[in-house]
Amino acid sequence: MQFFDTQLIKLGRSIAVLVLTIVLGAVYVSYYRRSLSPNSREERGQKILPENISAVTEGFSFLQSDQGQAKLEINAKINLGFKDNKNLLESVTVKVFGKDGVHHDTITSQHCEYDQQKEEIVFSGDVVITLSQINNKTSNHKVEPIPNDKITTIHVERIRYLKSGGTAESDGQVIFDRGNIHGKGRGLVYDSNRGSLLLNSDVEIFVEPANSQMSQIQIRCGSLDYNKSSNQMEMRSKVTLTEGDTFMEADEVKALLREEDSSIRRIDAEGKVRSISRDPQVLLQVDAAHVSYFFDSTGRWLNKVIARQDVIARSLDPQIKRDLLANEMEILFRPQSNVIRTLHATGNTVLVFADKKAVAQTVNPNTTPPTAYDCRFGGDCEPGARRLKSPELNAFFRKDGKKLSHVTTKGKSLLEEFPLQSKDDKKLLSALSFVLTYGKDSDQLEKFNAEQQVKVDIFPPSGPVRTSTSDHLEAFFDPKTRQISQLHQFGHFNYKEGAQQAMADDARYSLEDRRLLLEGLPQIRDAASKTSADVIEFHQLQNLLTARGHVRSLFVNQEKKEQTGFFEPGAPVYASAESLEVQTQTGIARYDQKAKLWQDDQVLRATTIYLYRQEKRLVAEKNVSTLLYLESEKSQAGKKDRKLTTVQADRMQYDDLDQKIHYEKSVRMNGSMGTVQSDQLEVFLTSDGNQKSMERMAANGKVKILQPGKTSISDSAEFFQKEKKVILAGGPPRIVDSERGSTSGARLTLFFDDGSIAVEGGPETRSITTQRVSK
Repeated sequence: MQFFDTQLIKLGRSIAVLVLTIVLGAVYVSYYRRSLSPNSREERGQKILPENISAVTEGFSFLQSDQGQAKLEINAKINLGFKDNKNLLESVTVKVFGKDGVHHDTITSQHCEYDQQKEEIVFSGDVVITLSQINNKTSNHKVEPIPNDKITTIHVERIRYLKSGGTAESDGQVIFDRGNIHGKGRGLVYDSNRGSLLLNSDVEIFVEPANSQMSQIQIRCGSLDYNKSSNQMEMRSKVTLTEGDTFMEADEVKALLREEDSSIRRIDAEGKVRSISRDPQVLLQVDAAHVSYFFDSTGRWLNKVIARQDVIARSLDPQIKRDLLANEMEILFRPQSNVIRTLHATGNTVLVFADKKAVAQTVNPNTTPPTAYDCRFGGDCEPGARRLKSPELNAFFRKDGKKLSHVTTKGKSLLEEFPLQSKDDKKLLSALSFVLTYGKDSDQLEKFNAEQQVKVDIFPPSGPVRTSTSDHLEAFFDPKTRQISQLHQFGHFNYKEGAQQAMADDARYSLEDRRLLLEGLPQIRDAASKTSADVIEFHQLQNLLTARGHVRSLFVNQEKKEQTGFFEPGAPVYASAESLEVQTQTGIARYDQKAKLWQDDQVLRATTIYLYRQEKRLVAEKNVSTLLYLESEKSQAGKKDRKLTTVQADRMQYDDLDQKIHYEKSVRMNGSMGTVQSDQLEVFLTSDGNQKSMERMAANGKVKILQPGKTSISDSAEFFQKEKKVILAGGPPRIVDSERGSTSGARLTLFFDDGSIAVEGGPETRSITTQRVSK
């Protein structure tokens, strides 16, 4: 982003020496006009060759003075006398003295004609005007030698002065030089009334380099006009400047000069202004409709440059893309250095930048790059490029004026980062202000900050757009790929991906492994659930969500219809644990460490609880404990009283499709029928109105039923809620009553209402005995 750097400095320097040459030329013509006009009231009306001096064939001299101070001195080797009412001189030398009467400019020519009637003087034949440089160190009217590089000479073949119009004109070629500056043009007009000097056409100016390592400066234009009264010089008709690898062109260039010393105050380039530098250190092209250059009091150093209307600054480096577009651009320079300090761009500012070399080194040639048809692209951007849009942009440079320190924006700003490869995401960052920070020892972007109304949109190759908002944003860049590697958003962070939403005080996103870390009261939600924790992470590559510390979840069943389930329909269900893992594609959630699932007063506790949301299945492992209301009885008032059932086991599984709860390993259930111990227990559910209840229950493996004064033992037991009975089988089954003894058989049926037992014997048993057992 070395905008306008070297080429502007060279242009300012070149125009400075050009103006000096032209201004001195104007001084000459001013002296020349004065030499052809009366210089005092006493001499008014006096002719340049007084009538009382006779023509001679050899030698002629004339000295005009005022109060003893020389004003004009004319010398000629030959005086040809009068011809056609003209005084003719040859081998003429004219000295025009300044106010001090010491310094003078010199005019030499082969011929001189003075027409007194027409008041016209014509110099012809190798006319040479030599302009001296005033030496302020002189004293006592002693003239010191003038260095050659301070002397300006102008060569014309013929020049005519018309006193009536106050103009001096030459139709032929004009050649001028001053030290290492020389040039030419065609046609010279000096208007004494306007104080203007005009080179009519084909103007060319050359500035020879001070050493072999520098290039010649060439300035060309159709015409050049200098106006002394307004201290303004204009170059028109396709003005061009060339210095080595640097080129500038414009339809018109104006230079405004200071009245006190004719130094450059300002230069305006108008109409299709283009600056090009092919210097390997710059490689830049700048286009605009208007460009103004402002100089300091010395006229040597640039203070600032302003470009207006359709401004485009474009890098010509094939390895680096740097395009800046704006309605107006202002560049400020460090004092007396021509080194850029800041750049200010306003009005529809667009900056497109990319490191093509880094892209080539990063992208795997075997992978498919994004194409122009990719919906994530727009405009003239290419893979790996970034596009910044803002109403106002400020660029701050380091002391060398080449490397950037940081860039800021104001107003609604957008930063787009386009994917390097087809598998990569596109990023779109927006806010009311940006700060882009560059490395101290490089021109690479290191950090990006955004403030106020921050929004980040991440567009994957497929799937929903991931959108987040916050008060603040920090982005960090990978030094190899030059792409955004990390995003840090804080202050009212909100995130949305499809139906999933998240919020937190602080969020960090790593683009390499696509991991989003939420801290500061983080919370995630979708249409059916909401979860909070101390820390929440999205691992997008693994399609995994994790939460740690005080995990809390809320599940809302949107279905109001009557149904059977582990919990009542239509009421929220809560979950808690110390950690949570959710497989986002499958919907499997794992609550770990002190896991708890509850609805009102129905509770499931375990070390780990798995929720399979798609399959509508639930699994609990280790230290499983459930508090369920699966039984009910009608009270005297006709209402149903819910009965609490507690179950403990090492593992539990619930399947909504089968409407079955399965417990295994060290199962212990406490309910209205007593305490049931077994290796496995299955509870089959049914619905009664809008409430679920237990239809039947089956226990297997070392079944033991403990009731007051009674113990039942079998290999299996099947409980029937509606009939209030349990069937014992295997072992063989046996019921031990502390008062009545024990009963056994191939199969025993125990009725809970009256405590009766039905016995079914084996092959050797021929009858069924019924025994009354007291309660």
